[in-house]
Amino acid sequence: KKRIKRLKKRPPKNGRVISFDEYGPVEVRPRGGRSWRQRGHPQRVRATYRRIHGVRNYLSAYDLQDDRLLMRCFRRKRGKEILRFFKYLRARYPQSERLYIILDNWSPHKKDEVVRWARCNNVSLVYTPTNASWLNPIESGFTGVHYFVIDNSDFADHAEINLAMRRYVSWRNAHP
Repeated sequence: KKRIKRLKKRPPKNGRVISFDEYGPVEVRPRGGRSWRQRGHPQRVRATYRRIHGVRNYLSAYDLQDDRLLMRCFRRKRGKEILRFFKYLRARYPQSERLYIILDNWSPHKKDEVVRWARCNNVSLVYTPTNASWLNPIESGFTGVHYFVIDNSDFADHAEINLAMRRYVSWRNAHP
């Protein structure tokens, strides 16, 4: 707990602090929410829909120094997908720069191949205490995702949701 607070307040000179978590599962279904509508003409949520698309998970990272959000869509969220996302993160920064990744202590985050890869690639995994995911700075970033993408939506498929997510992340990063 103290280490996470210290990393947030005073990021190390030799590294970069990145907050990581999963957003989802996200399914294709109509969602109610708030929106600007003409008085007396509410937008209705469909009463029936078919769950034929499955779910998607968005592995997400928040770079505390640059105030940038990164999200990638995956069908599953196992250790294999987490490792792919960490490799994507590692490729974004110079190898000489140490990455301090704040994440919760969910079992796929502690898989041997993930921990071994982190040790060999100048990455330090900083786990939040059990039942203290609120310490992870990315959690507050998911509020914007939910409010601006998921609430009051009726997407046709996951490609449409993914496009909306990418547009939101692009807008959010341009207006930190």
